[in-house]
Amino acid sequence: MQLFLKDFYYIFVYFTCFMLLLGCHRVDFSPSALAVIQISPAEVNSRGSLGVTLAKGSSQQYIATGIYRDGSSEDISDQVDWTSSDSDTATISNSGLAVGSNVGTTTIRAHSAYIKSNTSQVIITSAVITELQLTPAISSIAKGQHQEYQTLAIYSDNTTEDISQQVDWLIGDENVVIMDEEGSLVGSVEGESTVQTTLDGLSSNLAELTVTSATVTSIQVTPSKTQTPLGTSIQFTVMANYSDTTVSDITEKVTWQVSDSAVLSIDGAGLGLANKEGEVSFSAYYESLISNVAELTVTTVQLTEIQVTPASNVVPLGNTVKYLALGTYTDGSTIDITDVATWLSSDIEIATILAGSALANNVGDSTITAQHLDINSNETVLTVTSAILTAIQVTPADSTIAIGFEQQYQAIGIYSDLTTLNITNAVSWLSSDINISTVVDGNAQGVTLGNTSITASLDTVESNIASLSITSATLVAINISSNNSSIANGLTEQYQAIGDYSDGSSVNITTQVSWLSSDTSIVTITGGLAAGKAVGTSTVSASHSGVVSNVLGLTINDEVLTEITLTPNMSSIAKGNDQQFVAMGTFSDGSTVDITAIVSWNSSDTGIATIVAGTGVGVNTGGSTISANHLSIQSNTADLTVTAAILSSLQISASSATIIDGNTLQYTAMGTYSDSSIVDLTASVNWLSSDTGVATIVSGLAEGVTTGTSTISANLNAISSNDASLSVFISVKKVIGSSSAFAAIKTNKTVVTWGNSNYGADSSGVQAQLSGVIDIGSTDRAFAAIKGDGSVVTWGDAVKGADSSAVQAQLTSVEKISGTSSAFAAIKAGGTVVTWGEVGEGSDSSAAQAQLTNVESITGTSSAFAALKSDGSVVTWGYSWWGGDSSTVQAQLTNVAEIVATDYAFAALKPDGSVVTWGSSTLGGDSSSVQAQLTNVVAISSTDGAFAAVKLDGSVVTWGNTSYGSDSSTVQAQLNGVKMVLGSAYAFAAVKNDGSVVTWGDASYGGDSSSVQAQLTNVETISGTYGAFAVIKLDGSVVAWGTAGLGGDSSAVQTDLTNVDIIYSNRRAFVAIKLDGSVITWGDSGGGGDSSAIDFH
Repeated sequence: MQLFLKDFYYIFVYFTCFMLLLGCHRVDFSPSALAVIQISPAEVNSRGSLGVTLAKGSSQQYIATGIYRDGSSEDISDQVDWTSSDSDTATISNSGLAVGSNVGTTTIRAHSAYIKSNTSQVIITSAVITELQLTPAISSIAKGQHQEYQTLAIYSDNTTEDISQQVDWLIGDENVVIMDEEGSLVGSVEGESTVQTTLDGLSSNLAELTVTSATVTSIQVTPSKTQTPLGTSIQFTVMANYSDTTVSDITEKVTWQVSDSAVLSIDGAGLGLANKEGEVSFSAYYESLISNVAELTVTTVQLTEIQVTPASNVVPLGNTVKYLALGTYTDGSTIDITDVATWLSSDIEIATILAGSALANNVGDSTITAQHLDINSNETVLTVTSAILTAIQVTPADSTIAIGFEQQYQAIGIYSDLTTLNITNAVSWLSSDINISTVVDGNAQGVTLGNTSITASLDTVESNIASLSITSATLVAINISSNNSSIANGLTEQYQAIGDYSDGSSVNITTQVSWLSSDTSIVTITGGLAAGKAVGTSTVSASHSGVVSNVLGLTINDEVLTEITLTPNMSSIAKGNDQQFVAMGTFSDGSTVDITAIVSWNSSDTGIATIVAGTGVGVNTGGSTISANHLSIQSNTADLTVTAAILSSLQISASSATIIDGNTLQYTAMGTYSDSSIVDLTASVNWLSSDTGVATIVSGLAEGVTTGTSTISANLNAISSNDASLSVFISVKKVIGSSSAFAAIKTNKTVVTWGNSNYGADSSGVQAQLSGVIDIGSTDRAFAAIKGDGSVVTWGDAVKGADSSAVQAQLTSVEKISGTSSAFAAIKAGGTVVTWGEVGEGSDSSAAQAQLTNVESITGTSSAFAALKSDGSVVTWGYSWWGGDSSTVQAQLTNVAEIVATDYAFAALKPDGSVVTWGSSTLGGDSSSVQAQLTNVVAISSTDGAFAAVKLDGSVVTWGNTSYGSDSSTVQAQLNGVKMVLGSAYAFAAVKNDGSVVTWGDASYGGDSSSVQAQLTNVETISGTYGAFAVIKLDGSVVAWGTAGLGGDSSAVQTDLTNVDIIYSNRRAFVAIKLDGSVITWGDSGGGGDSSAIDFH
C-alpha cells in the first residue's frame, strides 16, 4: 500500500508540474529534461511541504532532488538556487545548509530556471544549550584544600553563560573528593578523581582532579617564651599545621634563625643550648613559611645534684632505653640536663649510652651514671635480656595472579637486635577477603576477580600489608549466537559473544569483541547489534585478543512495521474532558505513517480513562496508561493523568432577596464541573457586590449597608456566576423603653418613638437632631440619646430628665447613659460622669464627683446610682435609703464585676461568685439570711423589690421582700439546671437548660404560668414588663402570660409572632423584632403596645 501511495504521489506531482510548465513556458520535453524539484531536510523521510524547527545558531541541511521526465532522479542540491523568505530569520547556503539567525519563521525553497521546488517552513526558536564546559579541566589540590570550578554553558548561537550555580555534580571517586556543606569540592584523601557537571540531560567534559598529600599551611614553635640556666639545653618543638587540619612534628626539618647566637644555639633536632646569659629571640623556617617569634632568657644558676631515672630497667637485646638526668640548682630549680650531661656505662660490652640513650649490646647487667660540671649522679642498673621479635616483613609486597593460580608469600621476622629469621610457617596468615583469595602457610590461591590484602602475625606483632590482585583467566575461544538468522530491512538483531577461558569459565564478552559484517551494504554491526541496510545476505563474526569466533549468516528481507509511537506521551485532562492521541507507525525502512484510525487502543484502567479511536476520556481522577497495537506491534505507553474535574459554570442561590440594613444574608455558590458533578464553592469563589455602598459580601455572607439595591455575583477561575438582586431596607436595630413609651433606633441611626406622650413618646421637638444615634438611655418619663459624635439629645418629661440644658455643655464624648426613675447619669470618654434630672433622685452627684473617674458602668435604683470603676471599686450617690449610701459595705466593694438593682437596693457580684448588697433592707438590700448560700454565683436578676441569684451549679437563691418574689420555696425543687432568671415587678421566671420554665411570685404579675406551661418548651430567651412575661422559643414562636393589659395576652398578634429574633419591653408593653425586620407590638396600647402608626422601614 505504501509503495502504491509513493508512486501515485510522484505521478501526480509530475503531471501537475508538467501542465503548469506547458502553459507558461517553452518546455524541454526530452526524456532527460528536469521535471520536478523536491526539497526535504536531510535525514527526514517525508514528502511534500515540510516543517523544521531549529534553535537559534543551529543548522539543517536540505537536499534538493531533481526528478526527470524519464522517471530518474538525482541529488541536485549544489545545482539549484536556494532562497529563504526571511534571511534575517534564517540563511541558506548554495549547498542547501540552513542556519538559524534570529527567532522567527521563514520559508525555504529551491529553483532551477523556471522550475520551483516545494516549500519548507523553518521555525527558529531561542538558542539552546549545546555544550557544558567545565574548567579547570586538569587541577591539583592538597588534601583538605578546596577547588573552585566554573561550568560554562555554550549555546547553539555560540553565546556563553556561567551556570555554575544551576548544575548537578558528578564526582568520580567520592572517597578522594567530597562536597562540603557550602557546595565546594574538598580533597579528602590522596588520589585522583574525575569531576563532571550535568544540566537537563547534558553532561560537561570530565575534569581531572588530583589530590596530593596535605601541605603545610603554618608552623608553630613551642615553647614560645621561657628561660633556662646558663649551660643547660632546652628542647624546642616545631609543629606543622596541614591543609587537612592535621598537625605534625617537623622539628628536624626546619632551619633556625637566632637573634644572638652567642646566647643561644639550636641544633638540627631543635635542641637549644644556653651559651650566655641574656635574652634572645628566634624563629623557625620551613620551605617558604616562617614560624612565630619565640623568646628565651638565659639565667645564671649552679648545678648541685643530678638524679638519673629510671633507677633500674630491663630491655631486650638490641633495644634502646631512654634515661633522664635531672639537674637540681642552687635556686631550687630543676632542669633536664640529659643532653648536656656525660653518660657512663660500667660495662660497655653489655650496654653503651650516649645523650641518655642506652643501647643493649649483650645479655647481662651494667651500671648507668651521668656527670656534669663535676657533679655525679646516682647509679642505676640496666639488665639486658635476650632479643625479641619487633617486626614481620611479608614479601612480595605487591603481586598479581589469575583466578585459580597461586602466590607463595614469605614472612621474615625482625628482632630487637636487628637479626632476621624466616618465620613463614610460624606466623598466622590472613586474607582481608577470602572470597577473592585464601591463604594457608603463606600460599595464596586466587578465587575470584578483585583485590585483597595479605598479612601475617605472631604473638602481638603484625606484618606489613601485601596487596594481591586476582585477574581474569586467558581467553581461548569465542562463540557467537543470535535468535534469528533473518530480519526485515531496517530492523536490528542482537548477537551475543561468549568467551571460553583457560580456567574453564565462560564469560559474555559481547561488548568487548570487534564485530565484522562481510557486506556492510547489507548488514552493519556495532556492539553486537546488527542492522539491516538492504535486502540480501551477509555473514557476521567477532574477534578479540587474536581469537576469532565462528561465522553466522544473516538474511535481510523486505521492510515491515517495526514501531508504533504514541503522542503525546504524557498528558493531563480534567475529569469529564478528553485528550486526542496520535499513533504514528514507523516501518523498518524508516518511513512513518499516521495509523491512529487502524490501531487497537487500550487503557490500563478504564475506571480512570477510556479510549476510542485515539480519543481518551477522563472518567475518574488518577492515572492510566494508554497504548496501541497493530499487527502484533505494541506501541510505547503514554501516561494520561485525570485530574479533578474543572469548573464549567457557577450558580448562586437567591436570584433576588431582601435584607435589613445591618443584617446579613448567606449566599451559596454551586459549581458545576466538567464531569457534571456539582460542588458547594461558597468558600472558594470571589464574591462581588455591584454597589458596596448598599451591600458588602465576604465569603458569601452579604451585609446590608444602606437602603438600595445591589447585584451580587461570584467568579472563580474565570467562570462567572449568574447575577442575584439584593435589596436593602431600614429596620429597627434596638428598642429602649421608659415606663409607658418606646424609642427605637433604626439601622440608619435615626429614632422613632411611640406610646404615652407624657412618658417620652413625643420626640417631635428634637426629631431633627435624632440622626447618627448609637444608643439611648431612659428614666420613667424621659429619654436621652447618645449620638456618634458623643453629644446627647433629651426629650420627654422635663422634670424627669428631659431637660439637660444645665449640663448640655458638659455632654460631649458621652459613651453610656443610665437612669433612675427621674434622673440620668452619663459616662464620658475617660470615665468621668455628668448627672441631671429631678432633685433627690440621683441628679446631684457633686458629693461623689471627685471619686467619679475611670467609671465603666452605672446602675440605678429608682432614686440612686451606683458607679462601677475600672479597678472594681464602687461609688454611690442619690437617695441614701434606696442605695445612695454604701458606706456600711464600702470595704467589701472591691473587685466588683457587675451591679444589679431592684427599685430600692443594689447587689454587687464579685468574680469569686460572692455577693454584696445594700439599700432598703426589706427590698433586697439585706442578704444576710442567705449569705452563706451566695457562693459561686454567676448571674443576678431582680424584680422591683427582690433578687434572684443563679449559681454555677444551676441552682437559684432568692432574697428581699416576699411580695416581690423573694420566696421561691414552693418551686425550689424545680430550680436546678437554670441558665437564666428574669423578673417582672412582683414575680420571677427561670429558664432551664432543657428549655422549660419555672415561675414564682405574684400570680397576677407572671408568677403563675400554669395556663401556658405545656407551651413552655424549647425556650431560648425571656423578657418581662411590669406584670407579664414573654419568651422566644427555639422555633421563633412566642408565648406570653401574666397581666393581660401589660402584655400577658398576645392573642391579637399571635399569628404574626413567628421567626421572632428578639423581644424588648417597657413597664406596660412588648416589642418583638422578627428576622425579616418587621416589628410586632402588644400590651397596653397607650403604653407602647400599639405601633401601627409607626413606619419602621
